[in-house]
Order: sequence, then structure tokens, then C-alpha cells
Amino acid sequence: MSGECIETWTLDLSDPRSGAADRENGYAPAGDIRILVGESPAESEQSYREDSRLWQTLTDLVRGVPALLHGDGVSLEVDAGEIHLTPVDDQAAIEVEQEIHGLPESVDVYEPHRIGVAAFMQETYRAVRAWHEAADVTDPARPVAEWYRDLSDALDAAEAAMEQEGIEVPESQRR
Repeated sequence: MSGECIETWTLDLSDPRSGAADRENGYAPAGDIRILVGESPAESEQSYREDSRLWQTLTDLVRGVPALLHGDGVSLEVDAGEIHLTPVDDQAAIEVEQEIHGLPESVDVYEPHRIGVAAFMQETYRAVRAWHEAADVTDPARPVAEWYRDLSDALDAAEAAMEQEGIEVPESQRR
């Protein structure tokens, strides 16, 4: 890793609408996640990390926003690995490291990246908010699913923490 701080990246998430039947029954959709630096989702050949509990990973990610903003690291578990997020104070960055379980370090091709704090927070919020909206399970005839309510609450807390730290949340992304 060069230690260079990147300001442009993409948190690429699979479309939650593919699990429409599950969502209609109150179940959270499974999905895939990948972190792209220097390439667009359409151009990337990087594989996704399967995550049967993607809703939980995304909830944990946005719940971790206040901790990251206060200098504490966050680790996220996906089905076949982990994603470690560590603040790097001297660069005002978040180091993102992907670990694949069962893959020897000698063949691990995913080097850690350092992403500027504001860029990390804004893209995380944008991607998770978009996934949340696409997974919308609000139905006046049914109570809101607990997983959806948890993710909604986590997004609200992340938005408040970002605003408190002076990180802009575009008006179009606010709830």
C-alpha cells in the first residue's frame, strides 16, 4: 500500500429488490458487497463478498460511523471474510482492509486502502441510504420489519454524527 489518501471510491451493493418475496414476508434480503477504488462498478472485475446478512453488515457499518469519527476502529463480518475499518489520524483517513477467510496472506490480492474521512462517510451514507430505500418494506397493512427499523435508526444516527463533525450530507440523501 502506498499510504496515499484516496478521495474517490465506491461502496457497491447488490440490489435488494431481487429478494422481493423475502422482503414482503418481513425477511431481510441477502446480498453482496464490494469496495472499489479507482474503478467503476461496471468496469470492475473484482468479486463481490457474499453476505447472507447484508442488512446486518450495513446496519453495523452505519452504526460504526460515530465510532470511526471519534477514532475507534470497526470490523464487519461477511460470509467469507471481514472488512476492517481503522481511522488514521495523521492523514484524516479511514484505512479499509479486506480479509478473506481461508486465503493465505501470500495470495491475498486486496491491499488496504486509505480513504479520506469525509469521502468515506459520504459514500458509505449514500450507498447504504440508496440500498435502504430500494429495500423499502413499509406497508400500511403490516408492522415495519425490525431489521428495516434498525437500519433506519442507524442511518439517522450516522447522519447526525456526520453533521456534528461538519461532514455534508446532500439534501437529496436526507430522510
